[in-house]
Amino acid sequence: DVDIYVLRGAWLWEQGKRPDSLLQNQGDGTFRDVTLIAGMGRENHPSQTAAWADYDNDGDLDLFVGNEHSEGNLKLS
Repeated sequence: DVDIYVLRGAWLWEQGKRPDSLLQNQGDGTFRDVTLIAGMGRENHPSQTAAWADYDNDGDLDLFVGNEHSEGNLKLS
């Protein structure tokens, strides 16, 4: 099942600093917002990029999120 990561960064000053969202596929055509459960969405940085890959070679997809004015975040699963 495919999960979705929603980037909300924009070049709109304070209005562009909105938390991103991580939506987990429930397998029945619906998604569950797991942003806070996953420890994400607390930073209001304008996210500009995100990439799913197996960064730690454990067989699970991990998520890298790049932000405009801070270091990127790597979430390992």
